[in-house]
Amino acid sequence: MTAFEIYLNGRKTCTAGLGQAGVVISSLIWASGGPQDLRRDDLEFRVGGYVSRTSTHLSWYNRRLKSGDEIKVVVVKSAKADRPKTRRVESEATRTRREREYVEKKAAEFGWTITK
Repeated sequence: MTAFEIYLNGRKTCTAGLGQAGVVISSLIWASGGPQDLRRDDLEFRVGGYVSRTSTHLSWYNRRLKSGDEIKVVVVKSAKADRPKTRRVESEATRTRREREYVEKKAAEFGWTITK
């Protein structure tokens, strides 16, 4: 399988991969701003994934970063990956509710009326 070997400051943190249909994601996130009383800069690194067949969200690694941290992602072929630290299965009802809320929000933004 194709997998990501993740290193932080020269130390290997995990090997993330799926032996089935889905998605593996490594993301470096910087966010700034917010309400006046909560102004901050957030810097975070995440390695996660999603198994399509079972609607399961996975997380291998999640960490706040600081200036000077170095991240290295190596794409490898591997017979196995590390077990995710967390798994969360999204029920059909939850997925349907989330999608409905998204459609309703977008309809409102465009000034559309939804008829059922």
